[in-house]
Amino acid sequence: MKKILFSVIISALISTTFSAPKEIIIVRHADKWKQENPGPFLSPKGQVRAEKLVIYYLSHFPKPDFIFASNPQVTHGATHDFSYRPIQTVMPLANQLAHHNPDGYPINAKYPDSEYAKLADVLLHNAQYQ
Repeated sequence: MKKILFSVIISALISTTFSAPKEIIIVRHADKWKQENPGPFLSPKGQVRAEKLVIYYLSHFPKPDFIFASNPQVTHGATHDFSYRPIQTVMPLANQLAHHNPDGYPINAKYPDSEYAKLADVLLHNAQYQ
């Protein structure tokens, strides 16, 4: 019985280990407007930071295999409750990487903020993201 349990645990660990990405880097979106209703877009300061993220990222990390940003859909029922800031933050990096890739460098924006658990499950269990 102990051998079977040990084998099951080892198999589960191996399958999780080999299907999980080596590294996931999470970046919060750049600056929004400093006002009561900041709106869905980056502020000018945020746009500059998004551009500088390209230089910082490429000098500290290897080229990413995938880029994800949250989908800017309405998530809490209010028409003003959406944001393009995550996509705007990673767009300069994707554009820079697209210069070296004839197929472009797409940003996966399939999952809204409210579905972060679903995205995590996909990243950790889909062999595509090893």
